Amino acid sequence: MKIQSPPTYNPVDRWKILEKVLKSIEDNPKFKEFLYIQSEGKYVHWDKFRRIPLPFDDISHQEAWIFIDYLRGLSKQVILLGEHTFSFNLPKILLKKLHILDLHFGGTLKSTFKNSDINTNFYLHSSLIEEAIRSSQVEGASTTRKVAKEMIETGRKPLTIDERMILNNYKAMEYIIRHENEVLSEDHILTLHGILTDGTLEDENEVGAYRHSDDVLVVDTVTNETLHTPYEAKKIPKIMEDFISFFNVRHYEGETFIHPILVGIMIHFFIGWIHPFVDGNGRTARGLFYWYLVKNNYWMVEHISISRSIKRSTTDYKNAYLYSETDKNNITYFLNYNLDCLIQGLDDFKVYISRKQEKEKFLKTLQHKKNITVRQSEIFMFLKKKTGIIFTVRQIAEIFSISKNMARIDLEVLVQNGSILKKHINKKSFGYISN
Repeated sequence: MKIQSPPTYNPVDRWKILEKVLKSIEDNPKFKEFLYIQSEGKYVHWDKFRRIPLPFDDISHQEAWIFIDYLRGLSKQVILLGEHTFSFNLPKILLKKLHILDLHFGGTLKSTFKNSDINTNFYLHSSLIEEAIRSSQVEGASTTRKVAKEMIETGRKPLTIDERMILNNYKAMEYIIRHENEVLSEDHILTLHGILTDGTLEDENEVGAYRHSDDVLVVDTVTNETLHTPYEAKKIPKIMEDFISFFNVRHYEGETFIHPILVGIMIHFFIGWIHPFVDGNGRTARGLFYWYLVKNNYWMVEHISISRSIKRSTTDYKNAYLYSETDKNNITYFLNYNLDCLIQGLDDFKVYISRKQEKEKFLKTLQHKKNITVRQSEIFMFLKKKTGIIFTVRQIAEIFSISKNMARIDLEVLVQNGSILKKHINKKSFGYISN
């Protein structure tokens, strides 16, 4: 269903409507409360607001919306990207969500890792796999999570374009972590896009390169309706320069403070809006979102898959873009949606940690029983879970972020106490498998 743009009026009629609504508010306090909830508490778009039953008869939906739009206009903040103007508000619903995220990113989650024996490098590896899979699935990749995870963990080569897309996403996340503290450049963006789209595009010249034509449209795959007309191709290099400048500015310093999480989400939005590439814009946008937050000390975001939350609500993801674009580039809708995704990611993380803490208790028991270290018990449980799959020393070293020598020592200890088996892969190489 097509998103309906908010109603507009000429200035004279607009002021007459505002006067009418103000008078109605004076006579009906419940009307004021209703408008406040829709504007501050829920921050609804006109397309939803026009379907909400009104608690009064003398004011129409259009007239009530004009008043909501007026209130938002009084407190809006403006963002310039090249010659284009975007705006956003900070309604209480956004402030509350930012508070939740700051509370956990800065305190609760950090202390959870600090006070736990959980292997943070191993969890980071698992998180990168999860984000790689979900981000690709958002873009249409159909490979199952189980098959994709097995491909990355065993190091086998992708068999389909969908598997290639997922492996590329994983490599892109690794690239971001390696370069997270560097000043973003055009070369970084093109390299990131090149990693993400390697072997997945028909024209190899479009890999790691801005698009050169305007025949790319964002289309609803069900209705074939054009949802968004991307930025003019010949102007992409210039606006991407402005984008890079926006990325590298510390918006949380100085008088024009913008919360870093909001800036990260804006970066996500701008890449989708510009659409600088023939394909891979969404994956690049989400990658740069992670990059910005990690670069600005929100390191815990590495452990959260925002794409997992987006995959659960792809229609809302699409609508968040459309709401913003149809309401005079008001990106508050997109900010609000992505904050929800981050909070959902936090909730998923808490569930994971809870399970891991229970597993820790078991691992400690196993550690004493078999006279092995915590890491060795984790490797044992990992191989046990992957029954029938042979892993090499190199693969275990990569999965657990340890050296090959340490991985070999741990594996041999487990072989010697009978926990796992050592098998020939070929005449020269050995692998390890659950007993």
